[in-house]
Amino acid sequence: MKTRTLKNIIALIIALIVFALAATIIYVYVVDPIINDEQTTPDTPDDPGSPVDPGAIAITHDGEIFVDGDKCYFAEGVNTFTLSHAGATVAISANPDCNFDYSVDDQIFRWGGLTDLSTVINLVVHADSFSVTIPDGETIEDLIARAHAVPSDSVELLSALPNSAPIFRILVTADDQTATLSAAYSFDIDTIDLDQSQIVF
Repeated sequence: MKTRTLKNIIALIIALIVFALAATIIYVYVVDPIINDEQTTPDTPDDPGSPVDPGAIAITHDGEIFVDGDKCYFAEGVNTFTLSHAGATVAISANPDCNFDYSVDDQIFRWGGLTDLSTVINLVVHADSFSVTIPDGETIEDLIARAHAVPSDSVELLSALPNSAPIFRILVTADDQTATLSAAYSFDIDTIDLDQSQIVF
């Protein structure tokens, strides 16, 4: 009887030692790093739209701040964007991440092939800002026609294009830094007729 009690006590002591070791390992390798990480993480700004890096290029439009990788919108008429870095260079091209097919006089093109849209959408760069002008009632066909210097009725979209798609890419360069934004515009999309014989349900 005493031997059984002694074995139970030894087993209990071993179980407590194992439990204490497991608790110590969990604390050292799991709990403590989490606590220290929370204490050393810098406070994030109250405004999620403001840049974390104070030296990063920021672009402001209608009170909203855009930084590298953000998406902005163009409206009809003049769109003016303020730059955080004076003397920056600005380039606007087709966004290859939002590609689609179109034809001009039956010759097929890809949207991503238009590498310079600065004159097509009337880009004007000032010392600390830039503006983009899109005429009222502009359609994507109108813009493509200007890019190819042809009448609008010779342009046909061959791929579905969602409204407000980020079809533009803006590249701002200043002081050896760059910021790339995608920009969308709510073009009036003409109806695209699909050949039902080619659709698999």
